[in-house]
Amino acid sequence: MKNFNWIIKILFFVTNATFSLLCSLSNAIELPDLVIESVDAPSSAIPGSTISVTVVFKNQGGDLTQGTYVRCRMIVSPDSTINLADTYYIDVDIDNNLLKSGYSYSKTFSYTLPSEIQGIYYVGAYADSATYHSESNEGNNANFDITPMVTATSTSNNYFTWPIDPTNPTEGHSNSFSRCKNKLFCYWISDLTENPQTVWYDAQGFQRYNWLKHGWHLGADYNKANDTDSSVYPTSTGVISKIIESGCGWGRVLFIRHKTSFPPYTYTSMYAHVNWTFGKPPLGGTVNPNTPIASIGNGTSDNCPNGKYPYHLHFEIRRGDNVNLGNGYWPTSKKLPCNGSDNEKNNCPQHQIDPNDFIKRHN
Repeated sequence: MKNFNWIIKILFFVTNATFSLLCSLSNAIELPDLVIESVDAPSSAIPGSTISVTVVFKNQGGDLTQGTYVRCRMIVSPDSTINLADTYYIDVDIDNNLLKSGYSYSKTFSYTLPSEIQGIYYVGAYADSATYHSESNEGNNANFDITPMVTATSTSNNYFTWPIDPTNPTEGHSNSFSRCKNKLFCYWISDLTENPQTVWYDAQGFQRYNWLKHGWHLGADYNKANDTDSSVYPTSTGVISKIIESGCGWGRVLFIRHKTSFPPYTYTSMYAHVNWTFGKPPLGGTVNPNTPIASIGNGTSDNCPNGKYPYHLHFEIRRGDNVNLGNGYWPTSKKLPCNGSDNEKNNCPQHQIDPNDFIKRHN
């Protein structure tokens, strides 16, 4: 019986030792697995300009045992299929020590876009673009920024006009004693006329407090009698940088990026509650005030078939390349410090500025 017990103990010891040895061998031969954790690229760019793209690489497998570096690639692709056949790219070599097992490494690429690039592109990255390292999974080396980059030539200009009446060269005026639809302090898109039946006006001015919304208005609300489906024009020459089909509230929204020769050099105009009477405009297309891009709506969209508001155009001008939807009203009891000259920063949520004042100064 004693001999049997000893045999059991010896077998148990050998089994444990064998298992430990197999585990050690398994760990020793675990292959690396190189992946792209994230890609952060600009949402718009001008052909021939230099962009900055930040990529986070990660090794989620075992240590690298081959060579001394990993060749990694940043790619600009006409589609979201990021692979080694893409022709616009830049490579960088990353030391193996920076991508040990479980390590992540962030690299910012500086890349000058080819002048022939026009339209919508996806920015991605590929780990081990030299296909040198043996990996446990060879099919997960690529990833991309899900927000496409719009590339188009944008002409610098200093001329802006009202998006509902671009042929009117007048400067507009405000009159605190005038009424439009029983509201005071309307801004009229005319030098002298104050007739809501015949003249466009801003019925909900910038930084006006709305008691029903409990917040400060961050744009202009352009109205006129019988304005249903009236044409909406770009406020200036620019590039369509984003189109959104939102729910009941914003409805259909589009953004246009404008380049100027006065600081801060890039402005974004926003057009909300519009309809695609003239067809949905192309993302990345160049537009100008001579051709309508949409028509005035009531918040109708694919997600809100009946709309929500009386027909009008919610219009904003923002500093910088800013296409975040944001809020139409800022819910605070204290007025926001949004005013200032073109090149002054402000604390408005999306860096909005008074659109009527801006157009008046650059009309």
